Amino acid sequence: MLQRRQTLFFLGAAILMLLVAFAPLAYYSPSFKDAPSDIKRQLKEGHPEIIIKASDLDFHMNYVKDIHATKKKYEEGLKKANDSMDTEVDKRGIGVLFDLGLIGCLIMAVCMGILVFLYKNRKAQIRLGIALFLTTLAVTTGVFIASQVALRVFAELDLIPMRVAELDWEIGYGYGFFLLPVIAIFLLLGVIFVRRDDNLVKSLDRLR
Repeated sequence: MLQRRQTLFFLGAAILMLLVAFAPLAYYSPSFKDAPSDIKRQLKEGHPEIIIKASDLDFHMNYVKDIHATKKKYEEGLKKANDSMDTEVDKRGIGVLFDLGLIGCLIMAVCMGILVFLYKNRKAQIRLGIALFLTTLAVTTGVFIASQVALRVFAELDLIPMRVAELDWEIGYGYGFFLLPVIAIFLLLGVIFVRRDDNLVKSLDRLR
């Protein structure tokens, strides 16, 4: 069983989906194109980001010497800011969405793992594989669309000030987002090899 190519693809998809559950999906960093040069330099050094994962929302910024605070106080302030954001997320019920995102990724990973053990029932393997392939494509599309409107939604929910959401932000995508299409390809290839095996068995049965 472990020598089959489809087994390797299905196992690979399951492992990658586990990574997606905790990996950065999208992030936002301010560009401030018209800001003074010293502010631009601080931003470049600090590299502030709002990071979205399936499991939570996080704010990150590198320590900058020019902020006139010790590194310890800076780290305490950053932790306090993240704790405050977590509190607001939970207060407005958004934490449930992140919980669902995490649980959904874990369920999909388990289902992809189950595909490996359905080798005796190729029809079920094909059907579940196709269903997971389509679901992965839908999740990828959903993450992309959500990333385009997330800051505005966060501002509407008072997680961040509206004036902050209206700044010139650059949207980037973390490796978790790019793992999703890889997972879809693995699932598709796995289903193709299962179908080939099924056709081969049927042709051998006819020859008998």
